[in-house]
Amino acid sequence: GLATEFDRLSHLERIVWTGTARAKQAVLRKLWSQLGPRWAASDHMLAKSYRTFCELGGVALRDHTRFEALHAAQFGKSEALWHWRNWAPQLRHFTSEAVAQFAREHADDVDFHGFLQWLAAKGCSAAQRAARDAGKPVIAYLVSPSTRDYMVASMADRIILHPMGRLVTPGLNSEVIYWGGL
Repeated sequence: GLATEFDRLSHLERIVWTGTARAKQAVLRKLWSQLGPRWAASDHMLAKSYRTFCELGGVALRDHTRFEALHAAQFGKSEALWHWRNWAPQLRHFTSEAVAQFAREHADDVDFHGFLQWLAAKGCSAAQRAARDAGKPVIAYLVSPSTRDYMVASMADRIILHPMGRLVTPGLNSEVIYWGGL
């Protein structure tokens, strides 16, 4: 089970990011399946924080969580479907009826990815607060950042770009980008 997998991963010489991510996601998925919808509707202060996060995230968060759920479903079918450009044409645009239908049929998966986004935001905020409470500035050092790196850097007091680094701004070219508005 998961305990065996975590034990195996913890004894490896190097971190296996894909294995670690799968194991962590399995734990979070189990937590969500046991508590998620019931907890999210409760009066618990963390549940209220989660609902507020989802409300403030609005359409952008909704579209992102749809994408994450759709990506997980597609990639789960085949590694060849990792990139959205390899998906069926009707799934390549976030405003399509096929994507809306997927979201309705997989609402729990979409909500689970909202939960993951909330956890990530809470974790980043806690790390930022701990650094500031210790009198340390939060500095982001970027070389060739991903979208995730941009999110983390947005919480920094200062951003440093490596002299040989580059910033990529997806969506600012002549190619139509599927999820480029997120």
